[in-house]
This record gives sequence, structure tokens and C-alpha cells, in this order.
Amino acid sequence: MHTQDMWIHGIGLTTPLGDRPAAVAAAVRAGLSRRSEGALLNERGDPMIVSQVPDDALPPIAAGLADRGATHIHLLRLATLAVQQAVAALPDPRELPLLLALPESHPKLPPFAPGALLADLRLQTGVPLSPTSSSLAYRGRAGAIAALVDAQLRLRDPASPCVLVGGLDSHLDPDLLAALDRDRRVTAPGVRDGFAPGEGAAFLLLSAHQVLPGSRARISVASPAIGHEPGHRHSGEPHRGDGLADALREALRGRPPATIRTVYAGLNGEHYGAREWGVAALRNDRAFADDLQIEHPADCLGDPGAAMAPTLLALVATALERVYCRGPALVWCASDGPMRGAVIVDDRPAPGTP
Repeated sequence: MHTQDMWIHGIGLTTPLGDRPAAVAAAVRAGLSRRSEGALLNERGDPMIVSQVPDDALPPIAAGLADRGATHIHLLRLATLAVQQAVAALPDPRELPLLLALPESHPKLPPFAPGALLADLRLQTGVPLSPTSSSLAYRGRAGAIAALVDAQLRLRDPASPCVLVGGLDSHLDPDLLAALDRDRRVTAPGVRDGFAPGEGAAFLLLSAHQVLPGSRARISVASPAIGHEPGHRHSGEPHRGDGLADALREALRGRPPATIRTVYAGLNGEHYGAREWGVAALRNDRAFADDLQIEHPADCLGDPGAAMAPTLLALVATALERVYCRGPALVWCASDGPMRGAVIVDDRPAPGTP
């Protein structure tokens, strides 16, 4: 019925609300928020509402990387603890494939090009990320769900025991904030349809074949699916919500009616995403339980861009373990570009889990 399941063996997070998954999940559950007025003003002279990771919460940059650009250094610092946390369950420092979602480029700005990011992540984190079997993709919020599709294919091979999937992004670059502000998308006084730009890093250590020493492997990830929206933000086509509806339909294929009990949604406060979710939910309404629980953590964390999907996965996995929510759960995200993604998460232990 479904393609091969994967199990989460490790979670790493860096968010404006902290870097311990259980503490971040509890803070989101309590409705705590780090959204606040930033130092930059918009074109109308009003402060932008942003959600930032405190600089003193980030580790220093490694020797040898201090000459990188400011944005590059910031992304490396955001990723450091999250990568190290996620791989803590690995029994030995073997080379590990990393499938990493990175920011989409804004159409009015130069393409995002982080240069030797993978090699620099190896040096900064001390984790032996594979230079030959890793991949970086600039796909925005839904990018890590596309990476899960790739991970599932790789993990069919018993010789590939683990894959690290993650997302890394910051909306807080001044040029990007200015471009978003010109589009009237940044929350501020007088902006009726905007979002709080955020940042963060989230990584998941996944396996399909074994239970690693020191990991519980009680949360499964299944049926990652991708859709494409012709009427995305940077397109002249009508926005009909087809891409997200298609992603949900594929992720839910073969499941009995009324079985999805929780949704962790990639909503960030903009009407565009809410309208798209409304279309997708209506077209797939048979899948949802009557007492469906819907969570949208961007209300607390801001919008972390390409880190959105793995952050939602980390939060729902923690919530399932601590019985904050009930499975099966659906996680979905929509990029500014055409990519849409959905995936199922459940509290189903891996075979052989003690």
C-alpha cells in the first residue's frame, strides 16, 4: 500500500525558542513566541516584526572559516548544534549522506549561492558529512519533504543504513527583508497580510533497516509526496491550490477514511497559504478525523523558510512521543515557488525496538 517507512533516530533543532526539541515543543504548545520588533524599519518607517535566534545562543565560527561572508557564517552557526544533536545516536563517525534544503532565491535578488557550504559544515560541526553522496537543493519550505523522497529511495539499499535530512535558512538578511517589504509581505503596523520572517535549522537522522544504539526509533515517517503549483507566487498563472491538493492526495493514498488526527501545517500567517490549505483540505476531507487537531507553529517561531518542514517534523515527532497530539499526523509545506510537499508521521515503533 505504501512505500517503505523510515524511522527517526535523532533530532536536532536551532530555533528562536531554543535548541532542545522537547523544550521547543513545550514552548510552542504553551503559545510562547519570540516574534518581536526588529532593528530594521520598513519603507514606511515602521519596525518589522521578525523572529530571530539570539546571537549569544549560537556557537562561534570554526577557525579557518572566519573569512566567509556574513550570511554564510550565520548559516553555519545556525546549523552547528542541530547537526551535532541529530547524529548523536550514531555509534561511529562513518561518512553520512546529508540531504539539505536551502533557501529559494527571491526573483528580484541575485541567486542564493552558498559556495562550499558542505565542506564548511564538515569543518564547523566535526561531523563527517559525505562529499560524494550528499546533496543541497534550493527549494524553500517544502524542500526537505522532497529530500525525504530521495532519502526513501536511498534507504531501500541495506548498505545505506542512515541518511541525514535537514533544512537551513534565515530570512533576516537585510536585502531579502527589503525585497519582501517591497512586496508588502513582512508583518508590521499597517500590513494586513504578512508574515514574521524567521530563521533556523532542523535535522533528522533517518534509517529504515536498523535500530541504532541509543535511539528509540518510535516515530515513523512515511509517504512523502510532492506536488507542483503552476500558480505560485512568482508565476503569472492563476493560483488554484492544485499543487498542495495533489501532494496531500498522494501522501494519503491508500489510507482508510478519517484516520488523520493531527495536522502540522506550514501556514505562516499569509492569506495566500491559508487559501491554498483550504482548497487542499476540502479536496481531501475524507482523510481527516472529525476531531482533527491543527497546529501552525510559525505563530510562535516565525517563518524559518527552508527549515520549516524539518522543524514541523521534529515538533510533531516530539509531540507524538509526549502525547501532546495523536497520530497519524500529516505535515505539509508550500514553497514560494512551485514545490508543495506532504508527509505522514506516526507513533509506530520500528521492528526490533526495545
